[in-house]
Order: sequence, then C-alpha cells, then structure tokens
Amino acid sequence: MKVVCYAQAQHQVDACTRFAHGLHRFGIPASIRSTREVVEADLAVLWGHRQHSIFRAQQRSGGHYLVMERGYIGDRFTWTSLGFDGLNGRAKFPEIDDGLTRWNRYFRNDLKPWRESHTNIAVIMGQCRGDASLKGVNFEKWGIETAANLIERKFMPVFRPHPGDPQFNLPGVKTLSGTLQGALDQAAIVVTYNSNSGVDAVLNGTPAYAADPGSMIWELSGGKLEQRQPDRTAWTKKMAYTQWLPSEIESGDAWAALRTVI
Repeated sequence: MKVVCYAQAQHQVDACTRFAHGLHRFGIPASIRSTREVVEADLAVLWGHRQHSIFRAQQRSGGHYLVMERGYIGDRFTWTSLGFDGLNGRAKFPEIDDGLTRWNRYFRNDLKPWRESHTNIAVIMGQCRGDASLKGVNFEKWGIETAANLIERKFMPVFRPHPGDPQFNLPGVKTLSGTLQGALDQAAIVVTYNSNSGVDAVLNGTPAYAADPGSMIWELSGGKLEQRQPDRTAWTKKMAYTQWLPSEIESGDAWAALRTVI
C-alpha cells in the first residue's frame, strides 16, 4: 500500500509525521511530501480540502484520500478529524458500534439534554466566506432567503457573524453580538448552512437546522427548517469516531479504526 502525506505548514508536517508513525505499527510505509510534489498513491493524506490536484491524481489512480481537519467536539485544536474522500459530512468515517464506549470515555460530559425554549429567536450562524465548505455557495443570498423563510414560520431571525469574518452581516437582519454560548442558550433554533456551530447547538441541547448535506448534523436536522429534538444516540456513536487525539494517531489506534472504511 503506497501512502503519501502532503504537508506545507509546520502543524501539517507534525500531523503527517504522527500519522506515518501510526501506520508503521501496521507495516505500512508513508512518505511526506510538499503539496507541489503530487504523485499517484493508494492513499493520499492531506490537511484541508483545497488541493484539487491531489484529488484528481487519486481519481486517476483509483485511490483514496484522507482529509485531516480540526475536530468537531471539545478543543478543536487538540482533536483532529480524519475522514475519507470528502470534507465533513461528505467524508466516510468508521462505523463502529461499541455501545457508546468511546463517546462516554471522551465526550459524555459534552452532551446536554434537549432544552425547551420560550423565545422565537432563530440564530443564523455566519461562516467564513471563501471556506472550502462553502465552495460554489452564495452565502449572503442563502442567508437572506433563509431569514425570509424564518419570518414566514413566525421566527425572529438574527445573524451571528463568524469570529473569523466579523465584518460580514446579512442586510436587513439584526446582528447578534456576544458569545457563542449566549447565542445557543437564547435560540429557539440555530440555523446553519453547514457550520460546525450546528454541532455546538446539538451538544447544547438546542434544536438546529443544516441546509447542506455536508453538515455534521445533517441526519439530525432532516433537511427541514423546524425545531426538532431527535434521538442522538446513533449520531454520538458516529461522532466518536470522527476525531482523534495526537497520541491515538501516532500510536496507530486511529488507523486501526480508519482502515475498516477502505
């Protein structure tokens, strides 16, 4: 099995080095290359989802690619998401039914019961324009149309800008300031395109909607702009195997689960 890890920035080099160490446990060698040195491989490992030349090389060879990104739950700079052949909800993750063992070990305290809201506030969550998850999407147009849809449904829409793009606002929609936690606690529903704030909302027990199948909460929102409180058991089992600690990647424990996918 030929594995190539692509890295540019130092945190990418560090992540690839740990991943290569983990593969060594299984007798699989991995090389680390610059993103300017694209070669065909059985598996390409890369940070983010912007290197289209790598995706094309994998398609030509019939191989796969593994996307490294920030985690979804807890300290996102500690946890690393690892998914095959896509970004976030479009990626393939291990499907392991361990009776919630991994979830309970690491994330049990992150999940709050569904909460009842006494407001009609719908918080539309901003995202960074130019982000790979918004490729081909006119986010402003989507936001304006969504706000109008919410008003028809008797909600009061407000917009919370993304901290990484604080100057962007939705015309005609009130801007919400304050912390993310404050926004989640006052919302009757959190509305996202595919922002990770949807995950934050679900963990907080706040009903959430995602407009895009690339969202990590797509299966919970059902693609319907309404307040839902679905059973989260299957979702938590899945989420437990979407992200890994540095030590798990380096030891090969992450690959032991990931190899079940391909």
